[in-house]
Amino acid sequence: MGTYEIVVVLRADLDEEGLGAALDAIRQRITDHGGSVTGVDRWGKRKLAYPIKKHRDGFYALIVFGIDAARIPALRQTLGLQEDLLRLTVSKHHPKPEPAAAAHASASATAATPVAAPPAPPVEGTPPAPSADPSHV
Repeated sequence: MGTYEIVVVLRADLDEEGLGAALDAIRQRITDHGGSVTGVDRWGKRKLAYPIKKHRDGFYALIVFGIDAARIPALRQTLGLQEDLLRLTVSKHHPKPEPAAAAHASASATAATPVAAPPAPPVEGTPPAPSADPSHV
């Protein structure tokens, strides 16, 4: 079983209840085809690049799910029959990786941060040490 994602564009004229029902219908279709939904991310209403079925705006959502690869064509066909759905695309899900450089830098910075020793008190009869502050030059 592989992990896939669907980006759907739903009609923008749906109210919150209709939008929830449309997303629930998509989830139900996925489970009917033997899949399991792991996440739904609503991206909100956006302007389309070109009109689709006379709609200029659409509501975008990302659905991540697990399913057998052989069932994807039948799922696409079934989802294409849903009237509230303007467009959809199915692709293999690749989770966003954590940047290795940032993870390595933060881990090494916390582990290798040197602790500065307090300055030694001046000994009588010696001149004071030069200041590291450039404003005293």
